[in-house]
Order: sequence, then structure tokens, then C-alpha cells
Amino acid sequence: MPMRTIYFDESGFTGYNLLDPNQPIFAIASAAVTEQHAGEILSGAFPGLQSREVKFKNIWNSKHRTGLLRFAACLPAFEDLAFIYMIDKRFAVLTKIVDFLIEPCITDAGYDFYDEGFCWKYCNYIHFGLTQFAPPELLDVLLKGYQKFSRNPTRANLCTLRAQLKIMASSTPQPVKVSFEQMELGARLFDKYHDLAGFKGSDEVQTTTMLAIVSHWRQRYREDFAIVHDASSNFLRARDVWQRITNNNVPNQMHRLGDG
Repeated sequence: MPMRTIYFDESGFTGYNLLDPNQPIFAIASAAVTEQHAGEILSGAFPGLQSREVKFKNIWNSKHRTGLLRFAACLPAFEDLAFIYMIDKRFAVLTKIVDFLIEPCITDAGYDFYDEGFCWKYCNYIHFGLTQFAPPELLDVLLKGYQKFSRNPTRANLCTLRAQLKIMASSTPQPVKVSFEQMELGARLFDKYHDLAGFKGSDEVQTTTMLAIVSHWRQRYREDFAIVHDASSNFLRARDVWQRITNNNVPNQMHRLGDG
């Protein structure tokens, strides 16, 4: 089969610290533009630029700054050949809380938590409640408490997290009280749904984001993909997961998306 090359690059990656106040947004950009087209765009926008790698900060501080307008003017013609995935990392931590503490209990009760995008709606409901009906510092305490456990999932940190959630559930008025009650229940039953000894945390966003982007491109193109990404030690730690999912020997199977 013909091969289509897709290029990836990222910004705002802070490892497993998803609460870095200086870089709250994580983004991965992907482009299916050919090297020839990329060369034509860059040579037309920045004639005379002698640089092995074109970086915005280098252009901004040079005589080639006006070329950014020419560069921007070229982009609409290629908008279908680029896709960017952006994550608010604080909100991502909240989704991890819902996914690992609330979802198992709801699914175990016989409900499809992901049916028709309910998972998305519910995370939005909780976030709305915490930002509109609760003290502003409560969300920060929740996120920091869960991330501390997630980055170091020991029995002691799990007990601390459960104690924090129990206090929040007993001292918070409706309509957010029920959310904390569900989180506390999930922490109490954590061992029923997860193996604490093998729990690797839930702070990984890079590999899963890249898989989401590949899914986007797969809906557009049927060729085999060659993925080009700058060296990343974090991504390489999850290389076995990536290879198992993208291996040609993986049997065909149906995966429902979050919107059903």
C-alpha cells in the first residue's frame, strides 16, 4: 500500500506534572503536508532564511519577522492537512478522577458510562458545579490531592486521598456534594476495580493524544501511516503500548467512540 507520512510536534509538555501553572495547556500539532509542499511554503514565506529548523522565536527576533504574514496567508490552502489536539491539563486531571474513581462504580451497577457521550457531559457537569457553586479553592485542593496519589500511588496516599474526599463530601453542599460522595466511594472501592500494586498512575496524556490524532487521520486516509515525531523519552516509555495498538497483526474489532 502507499505510505502517507504524518508529522507530529508538541508544546506545553510538562511530563506527569499536569498542574504546572506556567504551562496549563498541552498541545500536539500534526500535519500530513508533504516535504515538497512544506519546502515551498517556507521558501516563499521566508526567502533567504538560513536555518536547519524553522522556529517561531528565532523568526520573531530576526529580520524575517514580516514573513510570518506571508506564512499565515499560505495556511488556509492546507487547513485540511493539519490537525491540532489541545488539552487543558487541569481539566484533564478532573477527567482522570471521574474515569478512575466514578466510572467503575457506575459501570459495575449496570450502566454504560460512555453511552452517547455521557462521560463528557458528566465531567462538564462536575466542573461547572465546582466552579459555580463551590469555593474557588476546592477544585485546586481536589486536583492536587488526586495528582499526589496518581504520581505516587501508594497505600498511604490512597488513604489520604480517601480521607480528603470524605471531608469534602461531608462538608460541601449540593449540587456538588453527590460528586464528592461518588469520588469517595470510588476511592474506598479502589482495590475492587484496580490493582494498586500495578497502578501506573493516570497522568499520561501524550500517547493517548497521539492515538486520538491518528484516529482522526485514519477517518480521512486508508494508506499506511509513517509517524514522524521528535525524540521524546516519555513517549518511548509507552512504546510497547503504541506498537501493540498500531501493529498490523491486531485483529479487526469495533471500538465505540465516546459519543456512542
